[in-house]
Amino acid sequence: AEYMGTARGQAHGFELDALLKLSSTRAVAKRQTTLLHFLADLLAKRFRTLADFTENLTLTLESAARVSMPEITGRVAKLDARVREVGAFVAQQREAGALEGDCFAAVMGPFATRAANRIAEVHTSIEQALTACADLAGFLGMKRTVGPEEIFGLLSEFTAAYDKAVADIVRQKAVEMAAEKRARAAEKTAAKKTKVEKTEEDSRMTDLLSSVSSGKHFTLRRQGGKKGDKKEKKAKKAKDAKDGDEKKPKKKKDADAAAADKPKKKKKETETDAAAPAPAAAPAN
Repeated sequence: AEYMGTARGQAHGFELDALLKLSSTRAVAKRQTTLLHFLADLLAKRFRTLADFTENLTLTLESAARVSMPEITGRVAKLDARVREVGAFVAQQREAGALEGDCFAAVMGPFATRAANRIAEVHTSIEQALTACADLAGFLGMKRTVGPEEIFGLLSEFTAAYDKAVADIVRQKAVEMAAEKRARAAEKTAAKKTKVEKTEEDSRMTDLLSSVSSGKHFTLRRQGGKKGDKKEKKAKKAKDAKDGDEKKPKKKKDADAAAADKPKKKKKETETDAAAPAPAAAPAN
């Protein structure tokens, strides 16, 4: 484990795979915020020179994580075996003597020598890479037998998670700024509306006080009362006229009915008189 400067709880550092657990340790209040988000935000605020440490590492680590040393070593070993076979065949041809016009040994001999030298250099580079990888694994507190694909794979996954956390922070800050801007705009609109309403209320109050102080208010009220009485009388008169118009047809109808019944009544009285017996004559004395 890498030394951190303290030994609380007998812990002198942390293992490399612990970096991947930072993105799974979440805050209690904001579940979307992880310890990795906190680390990225802390670096951006207090250690700006380290905040973009992944800028030149992401692509390099991705390429290194795809390297398989056992596969490379196996391929180089096969290539070395083939070159050795070519060298041995060239040596046999030279011992047996080349036939007339046979240029195999003359051409392939120098090629086999150059190829063998290059393969030896590759073997040396592979041994150096494996030694450096073992030293790096030991520095990171890992077993020296750990291959580069595992080491760089962990680092590549961590840098990708870190870049994602940085993008999340930038996006969250943009959302918060937009929300704050909308809130300020709403407060400004509400304050402006309140100011307008207060101005209108103050204006009405000023007009009312001015009317009261000048006596105009009471004059208007008296005039308004007189006008109201006149309007009320006028409405009553119109209503009475309307009721009178409604009664006139009824009276006319009653008069017509009385006029029609009068001849009938007179005729009936005449018939009654005719049917009555004549009075007896008075006896002579």
